[in-house]
Amino acid sequence: EDDGDAGRSVELYGVGYRGQFETEPFEEDSPYGLGGLRNAYALGYDSDGEARDVSNNIMQGFESAPWAIGQIDALSPGESVPLNAVMRFELNLNVPGVREYVTDRLEAGYLDLIVSSLHPATQQGGEFVSFFMKEDSEHQLIGGLAATLEIVTEEAAPQLSITRDGGEVVLSWEQEDGFFYSLSSSTSLGSEMWGEIFESDTLTNPSASYRADITSGSTFYQLTVTPKDQ
Repeated sequence: EDDGDAGRSVELYGVGYRGQFETEPFEEDSPYGLGGLRNAYALGYDSDGEARDVSNNIMQGFESAPWAIGQIDALSPGESVPLNAVMRFELNLNVPGVREYVTDRLEAGYLDLIVSSLHPATQQGGEFVSFFMKEDSEHQLIGGLAATLEIVTEEAAPQLSITRDGGEVVLSWEQEDGFFYSLSSSTSLGSEMWGEIFESDTLTNPSASYRADITSGSTFYQLTVTPKDQ
C-alpha cells in the first residue's frame, strides 16, 4: 500500500529535561546527554496524559501523538520542498496534556518547543531538514528568516444571567481575579447613555450579583470586563 505521506513529516513537541536540567536552565551550549539519552528531549503524552520521551517512538513501537505537523502552503504530496519555503506549525491543544503544558509554561513566562522529523538518519549523517536559525548570517543581514512564534488568545466573555424575583430582577455572573467588572444600564440599545450601576474590583466571591427594581418600560444591561493592569 502506498504511503499516504510521500515524504517524512516534521513534527512539533514540548521539551522534557533530565538530570540537573530538571531544576537548572538548559542553555544553548548545554551538553547533549550521555548514553543516547538527550538532556533536553521531545516530550509527548500518552492517551492518559502521562508525560514520556517520544524521541525514539518508532524503535520503541508506540505512536507519539505529535502536537503539530509542519505544513507548507501550495505543496502537494511527493513534491520537493522548495528553497526558503515557510513551514508552519499550529499547536493542537486537544492532544492529551498539551493544553496543560502550554498553560504552565506561559504562566512561568516562556514556552519551549522541539522540532523533530521522521527523516532517516545514520551516525553523523542522514537526510535532515535545514532551517534558518537566528545565528544564520543571511537572517542577521536581512531578517525575517528565523523561526517566529505567534500566540493567539481568546478570552471567554462572562455570561450575564437575568432572572426575576418578585418585583426585582437579579443579574448574576461569574468573575475571576485580576479583572474589573462594571455593570451598566440603559433604556435604549441605540443610546450612548449607558450609566454604570455596579462595579466590582476585588474577588470576594467567584459569583457576583446585582438586584434592580422592575420599572415600567424597557431596561437593558451590559457587563464590561477590564484587566486590572489597564
